[in-house]
Amino acid sequence: YRYCVGETVECLLDVFTRYAAPGDYKVLGLLPEREGQRHYRIKSPLETHERVMMESLLRRSNETAHGAFAP
Repeated sequence: YRYCVGETVECLLDVFTRYAAPGDYKVLGLLPEREGQRHYRIKSPLETHERVMMESLLRRSNETAHGAFAP
């Protein structure tokens, strides 16, 4: 897995993420590979629900190094 639980990531814009909240998401869990893609449970502080996102639609947040994510 490219990302660890607790790490801060951003969603890349895509047809699947166009309605996702902007900004940073915290990785909550690692999910099994499906259709050749690793999946993650992520959560934005701007949304009440969690999302499941493919690894290819995530990137490390610039804020990760600064620990700026607030749950």
